[in-house]
This record gives sequence, structure tokens and C-alpha cells, in this order.
Amino acid sequence: MFSRVLEIMFVFEELNNFNGLIAFFSALNCQPVYRLEESKSRLEKEKKSWYDRFVQLCGDGHLSELLHRLRSINPPCVPFAGTYLTQIVLRLESLKQLENRDNKANQQKQQNASPNTDQQPKTDVSTPEAESDKNSSPRLPQKSKLNERLNVSQRIISFVKCRKIAAIIREIQMYQNQPYPLKMEPTIRHFFESINPLNGFKDKDDFEEYLYNRSSKIEPKNGEIPNP
Repeated sequence: MFSRVLEIMFVFEELNNFNGLIAFFSALNCQPVYRLEESKSRLEKEKKSWYDRFVQLCGDGHLSELLHRLRSINPPCVPFAGTYLTQIVLRLESLKQLENRDNKANQQKQQNASPNTDQQPKTDVSTPEAESDKNSSPRLPQKSKLNERLNVSQRIISFVKCRKIAAIIREIQMYQNQPYPLKMEPTIRHFFESINPLNGFKDKDDFEEYLYNRSSKIEPKNGEIPNP
């Protein structure tokens, strides 16, 4: 099983399919598979070197080695989408923080500019002529709506951060512009599109329990490992 997975990962690396490479590496690091140390030790020497290279490439939490490899190759390739999504989310969060600081500053300005509430309100003594003049004159917008318009017009937009987000999206599009010169195999594509790992299981927890039980049969905790 390990050998076959490493062979597929080797092909992914040749095709610059980093998204598939990360997916298979994550599967190898799930608990039912990660604990199979004895099975890993039975790998061939060449495939052990492959595994060590994949650990160095994908095992870093920041994926710095993967990003360095990505920027040193030529398309076509399939970059790991999670890295770009993380960068976009961080940029959007910084924009929200900037907008929140701006809103607080505007609210503080409005509070400082508001009239003193301790003063006695003026009594409105109006005559019928004055009432008719009020009805005939155009109405001014209410204060709350006016303040809302002022807030919208006074919002700060960080064009630097917007350009950084645009640069990330542009980099993703750059890798999508050149397709792979490969022929699609309909049967394989249909298999992966219709596969359902949870078929026959109640939920995800039931499926993970099944995987761990199978892993325990392959390598018991305190027992001898059966020969393949």
C-alpha cells in the first residue's frame, strides 16, 4: 500500500500537481496510517528516499519549500489552493481591521461634534404662517441618514492591500492559463467523481473507527506483525 501511494505521489511531483501531492501526503499522516512504522521500514531504499523528500516538501507547516518549488517551475501545474486561500483570508481580515478602526474613529468624531445634551432644549413656538412655510420648504435628510452617508464617504480603502489580493489571484490565473497536454480517461474520471468513501458507514466517525481497527490488525500495538 505504501509503495503504491508513493508511486502516485512521484507521478504527481513530475506533473507539478502539488494539490494532489498535499492530499496524498495528508492521507499518509492520518492516525491509522501514520502509526504503521513497521510497514514504512519495509519500503525499498529508493522509495524511502521519495518519502523523505515528500516529508521535506510537504511536511513544513508553512510549506516554504513547496512555495519555493512552485516559483521555480514552469506551467502547467496545479498549485496547492490552501496556501493561496490562506493568504487571501489574511489580507481580507487586515482590510476588515482597517475598516473597523476607521469606523471607530468616525464614531469618535461624531460624538465629539454632537451638541451638549446638558443644555436646555429650545421650545418651538410656531405660528400657522411658519407651519405653512415649513410644509412648503423642501425637507432636509434626517440626521441619521446624513451621518450614514458621511460614514460611507469617509471610509478608508487600502489600495496596497487590494493590490496584494489582486496579485495572489493573478498568480493563480497564471497557472491555469496553460493546460496539461494529457488525454482524459473517462472511466478513471468517472470513478473519482462517483467515489463515496462513507458508503456503508453511518458517519465520518464510524469510518475513522473502521480505519483504525484495520490499522490495528495490520500492526497490533503490542504484538508481532503478520507477514504480508
